Amino acid sequence: MAARLTPSERALINRANVISSWAKTRDRKARTRPMFEARVAKHADLADPNNEITDPAERYRVGREHLRADMMRLSAKASQARRAKAAAKKNGGAGLDSDAAKKSGHDPDGIAA
Repeated sequence: MAARLTPSERALINRANVISSWAKTRDRKARTRPMFEARVAKHADLADPNNEITDPAERYRVGREHLRADMMRLSAKASQARRAKAAAKKNGGAGLDSDAAKKSGHDPDGIAA
């Protein structure tokens, strides 16, 4: 009977499988296109919840721009969290869970408060 894998061993094997899968992918855009289209559609729904935009091209444009703005907000939060973490490290590690990190939406422990 084989020994059970630890979580870190499973993660390592999974990462290797993902890398192998992407290595075999000839057209990355085609592989990721359905996911991207679904995200744009989700963001179009968020930007226009009452479906007032009827033109598909305009709805796609609005969804894409909403997604882009959302990614910029996430980038700003990540930057704030990195800055808070660097400041905490500079201060001897004290305050790693500082107010700045919490305000940025970064949860260093991975636990939602």
